[in-house]
Amino acid sequence: MCMLWENFCFTERLKKQAYRKIYSNNYFWRTYDRQEVDLVEDRDGKLFGFEFKWNPRKKVKAPKAFIGSYSNAYFECITPENFPDFVLWHSRMHQLIRMIFLLFPEHINYKVYAPFET
Repeated sequence: MCMLWENFCFTERLKKQAYRKIYSNNYFWRTYDRQEVDLVEDRDGKLFGFEFKWNPRKKVKAPKAFIGSYSNAYFECITPENFPDFVLWHSRMHQLIRMIFLLFPEHINYKVYAPFET
């Protein structure tokens, strides 16, 4: 499920960049000792690092080597809870996310997603 989530987040972010005309160089960052950042956006002279995790309860910190090398970089962990802010939101996306939440209810905090119910 994790690799599917990472791929989904990455492709939806690329769509947001295209729709909103966000010009960015996109990279995957990893060291030899396996510290990694799933997506690094290089835009407007700044670096934005994103780690994608399906489980919102998992604690994630920016890799020390990443922060050490790029002290002015922004880092955020993307989970189902903050995913809507990360991508372009429209009715088709709303339906897809709701379907995912219904398929995997064990990972969802329903109080957070109450506005999704119709």
